[in-house]
Amino acid sequence: MELQSTTGKVKWLHVIVYYLLACAISWPFFWWRDILHWQGFNAPGILKTVSIMWGPGMAALMCLYLFRKSHRRTVSLLGNNPVRSLIFWFAPLVLLAILGVREGSGAVSHTLPLLISVMAVFTIMGEEVGWRGFLQDALRPLKPAQRYVLIGVLWEAWHFTNRVHGKTLMQATLLVGLFLIVTIGLSFLIGMAVEKSKSIVVATAIHGWVDLMFEMPGITSYISAAFAVLLWIYLLKTWKVTKEVEQKKSD
Repeated sequence: MELQSTTGKVKWLHVIVYYLLACAISWPFFWWRDILHWQGFNAPGILKTVSIMWGPGMAALMCLYLFRKSHRRTVSLLGNNPVRSLIFWFAPLVLLAILGVREGSGAVSHTLPLLISVMAVFTIMGEEVGWRGFLQDALRPLKPAQRYVLIGVLWEAWHFTNRVHGKTLMQATLLVGLFLIVTIGLSFLIGMAVEKSKSIVVATAIHGWVDLMFEMPGITSYISAAFAVLLWIYLLKTWKVTKEVEQKKSD
């Protein structure tokens, strides 16, 4: 459900500068990873991954400064109800930590889900600061369908070598087409949740659980994900702006 009007015009300069910066920061690291094949889950590898994921985030922070007098910002870290944003993030992860997840060695870990929540700040949140924290506001004058389709297309194109390296033309075309559907669909789902909550944390939580389903499949992950979906639906349907946020708007 849209809570904002679509009056005004898109400041396309803001959008173009943001996207060029996001790609300029991330693409060299995509190249380094996919073409030069860095290896290993070590400090340099983690730093390169963070650099990829925070390309959109760094671009957003730079554009928020460059266009601070003309960019209308409605999305923030914890949104218009910080308590609910934190519940949205932590409650499913706490359940997953209680249930535990099976590591590659076969051992069940109860601390790995909490480590995942920390890592998400350094990886997935970097993307969401950009796509939802800046770009969604920048494209707000567009109709919702146009906005989310455009975000999805730009999001997929940003992935650069991720989908095409080592593939034939047919394989790359099919893979890009498939993921284009996925990113557009996620842009609608995450975008509508952010419209209600105005929260980057909410966006990061949804994005993170989608990734987790692919990277850590298992019965405990599925149970926790089902709980997350039900909890999120309830939170978003009953979402209310906190008095502190209402007070700021009236000042």
